[in-house]
Amino acid sequence: MSKHGRALQFFEKIEHGKPIRGRCSLCKRQFIGESKPGEGTDDVLQRMRAEFDAHNCNEETREIVARIVRKVTGKM
Repeated sequence: MSKHGRALQFFEKIEHGKPIRGRCSLCKRQFIGESKPGEGTDDVLQRMRAEFDAHNCNEETREIVARIVRKVTGKM
């Protein structure tokens, strides 16, 4: 467990070519990692870990949605 008392949990067997799913043990936010062309499983797990480490368990759902929309549309 980290200093925040949370961990990234995985519930499915990790299989090559399939999305990797995990969630925060504290806030239950889900993280899904899909591999990009030429990317290995370790790279996907590293990206998921970085996203997990950067997330805020106290962030409200509407803030999460707004952040994702900004990221997808490229608008700040």
